[in-house]
Amino acid sequence: MGAIETMRLKKSSIRGFLPKLGISYSESDNVRVGFPDSREKRLEASLTQLVFDGGKSALEHELGEIAASYAYRDCLEQEKRLEARIAGEYLDLALRKANLGIQDELLRSSGEQLAIAKAEYENGVTLESDYLECVINRSGVEYDRLRLAREYESAERRFKLTLGVDEAIGLAIGGFVREKRDARALSENVDAICARSLAVNSELARKREDLRMSEMKARRGYRVFAPSVSLRCSLSFSGESFPLTEPSINASVILGFDNPAFPVSFTSGYAFSGGKLGSASNSAEVSLLDSITWGGERRLEGISILRERGECERAERESISAIRDEVYSRDDAMARLAIKAESVALMERKTRISEERATRGELSRVDLLEEMIALAKARIDLLSIEAELASLERSLAIALDIPFGEDLFEIK
Repeated sequence: MGAIETMRLKKSSIRGFLPKLGISYSESDNVRVGFPDSREKRLEASLTQLVFDGGKSALEHELGEIAASYAYRDCLEQEKRLEARIAGEYLDLALRKANLGIQDELLRSSGEQLAIAKAEYENGVTLESDYLECVINRSGVEYDRLRLAREYESAERRFKLTLGVDEAIGLAIGGFVREKRDARALSENVDAICARSLAVNSELARKREDLRMSEMKARRGYRVFAPSVSLRCSLSFSGESFPLTEPSINASVILGFDNPAFPVSFTSGYAFSGGKLGSASNSAEVSLLDSITWGGERRLEGISILRERGECERAERESISAIRDEVYSRDDAMARLAIKAESVALMERKTRISEERATRGELSRVDLLEEMIALAKARIDLLSIEAELASLERSLAIALDIPFGEDLFEIK
């Protein structure tokens, strides 16, 4: 809302070129000794139009248009970031729900193994220490399940706050879907991605435009000495009482030199009454300044431009560095995902073999339960890498100003 209101205010700078309407009303009583008192009421409407000011108003209007365009871009960017935040929190919630599902399966399997270990201990097949180790491992699984449930509830509350819904309202959260991704290294296209990010980076564009406008104002600094020319017309009605029956028309030209060295203004006016020229007047006004600071201000502008130029160059380097880091992090996450997926597949195969060995008595239930716990942890880690990868790709999509899900390898 603030960005939209800023855009509206900046666009209203066009009003500086429109005439200014003024209305005034006055009453005066003159008391003089030995003469009759005089009373006058006056109602006046005036219209003042700026004709020329050396381009100062045009520059202000251009600055307002640029500020309005950036306010609009900020609004769109905030909307996209909100969309990304909602998508990220939903993905986190789905991930925690999937983790709970993995832990529930582990809880069921560990309960079965504990029951078998207890029966083997009671029949003298298993040592008491092995049985107690199974009990300890089972307790750890139960605690992890409670911890994951609390984390899910906390994430659900945060998601409801983001959506602005009441905590009592239930949410239907779907399952965590593993997306099929291009396994190629995104770093192969890193130069094109960096170039694209520099072209669409709104913060960097703002800094560049601010620098351009500062340089433009510095080049146009001499225009402060340019005069301003305005036309003023007024229509007034006067009289001792209502209705006011004495109309008068006044026209004047105002020539102002609002410069730091010698500010002066000249006014030449003509008054018409009853269709005839009633009077003509000329006036001049000069403001004497205590000191002249224009030269110092110009030097400060030069220093400010140098600082802004340095900030632009540093922002470009930081932007490229940040994009490169995200690209390399995405590739690292992709590599870790492939390795972890292969490890999980091998661990699942090994666990199935271990179950057969435990059934034949070749492997203790303690070792089998530890393998099951390790497999569940590996599955949770695999999902975490998937979520990290999705978050990195969403961040890159925002930085490159492309829709979520669009192929990053298509950027040229």
